[in-house]
Amino acid sequence: MIAIAFYANNELFPLAFAIVDEENNSKWRWFLLCLQRYMISDMICICIISDKYIDINNVIAKVWHGPIEYH
Repeated sequence: MIAIAFYANNELFPLAFAIVDEENNSKWRWFLLCLQRYMISDMICICIISDKYIDINNVIAKVWHGPIEYH
């Protein structure tokens, strides 16, 4: 799992990453909670790109309280 962001001049830089043994609800929940803890979620809109993990929408709805651009 990885989270990236853009500099003001549109260059990418990594925010966080995690190596997990499997992709599941608890791992996604943990990663999003860690990410949200260090971000100002009411001021930052995120875009989530995934490999179509089936339950990611449920995890995002329960965990992320900031705006989401699209998924």
